[in-house]
Amino acid sequence: MPLKVDHKDLTGKVTVVTGANTGIGLETARMLAQMGARVLVGCRSKEKGEQAVTDIIATTGNDKVENWPLNLASFASVRVFAERFGVEYETLDILVNNAGNLFVEKTMTDDGLENSFQVNHLSPFLLTNLLLPYLRRSASPRVINVSSVLHFSGNIDFENLQGEKTYKLKGLEFYTNTKLMNIVFTEELARREKKVITHSLHPGSLSFPPHRPYIPPDIWFRDDRPWYVRYPAGVATLLFARDTVQGAMTTVHCAVSDEAGACNAKYWDSCRVIEPSPIAHDKDIAHKLWEVSERLVGLSREN
Repeated sequence: MPLKVDHKDLTGKVTVVTGANTGIGLETARMLAQMGARVLVGCRSKEKGEQAVTDIIATTGNDKVENWPLNLASFASVRVFAERFGVEYETLDILVNNAGNLFVEKTMTDDGLENSFQVNHLSPFLLTNLLLPYLRRSASPRVINVSSVLHFSGNIDFENLQGEKTYKLKGLEFYTNTKLMNIVFTEELARREKKVITHSLHPGSLSFPPHRPYIPPDIWFRDDRPWYVRYPAGVATLLFARDTVQGAMTTVHCAVSDEAGACNAKYWDSCRVIEPSPIAHDKDIAHKLWEVSERLVGLSREN
């Protein structure tokens, strides 16, 4: 059965969607705009961001859509984004941490951190914390973290967060680890911010970056992908993938539905709550991950 989300009147609501220039992020931003929200599209590429904004305005008739540069591989870019938000807006109602990526080879950002770890976990962690003062001013704030069913294969090894010991499966291991971190972060955020509704989710497809539920099979069969990624993922994509609109439904459901507003810190798949990996509920791991993340992003306790 196709997934559906009830229309909500989001007129006057301010929303942020990262990675909204393509795929699920684009459709998430479009649906929020269709409901009347002001949508800030956070994209690394200025050109692609402008194209997304033009597309969304043309298809929804909502001209309250803005392109805001955001490079999650740079803490400086995240801070500039948050500082600009504080200058231009007083309140944030919905934050969707959608952007993410999988890096085949181990590479480091300019901040000296492994790319998957920074882009998929640390930068969303930083962005969320920097925007919390504005979320707290909302009558019904929500933070939505796009994870993946692949988190079930993930682990959090504090001695190998950046591949200090091993970097397995052409980066796939680190991708799954960061998707688990998204859920651990979600649960810890809910413990610390009682008035902020926060959920994590699997978009209902092979959630490989940039979270496109339909991925052309040639991408998975490329020679630079290991065989254990190429063939199973390629075949599964052809058989089970949803289109981008369906892929965005669970994100939007978590962001606007009464059902999601009546609970907190849940993990969703196909607009339904399901049980995540048991690691997601480990409070000791969550507390340590939060402290390590604070230190690595340069976030003081006062924030």
